[in-house]
Amino acid sequence: MSSDLNRILRLEVPLIVQIAERKMMLSEVTSLTHGSIIELPKAIDEPLDVLINNAMIGHGHAVKVS
Repeated sequence: MSSDLNRILRLEVPLIVQIAERKMMLSEVTSLTHGSIIELPKAIDEPLDVLINNAMIGHGHAVKVS
């Protein structure tokens, strides 16, 4: 591999695994406390979104490992 490619492959990028997204009014956000429940518009068995730099690159599923 070229040294340029090696440098690119060593870059760190933010990886986000997103369960769901919803909009809330700021007043709702500021009233959240420990134990608050936020309903999300996605079923538990739906795929998770995988993003890098806020750009979706794929989907995945959560797996419990014990």
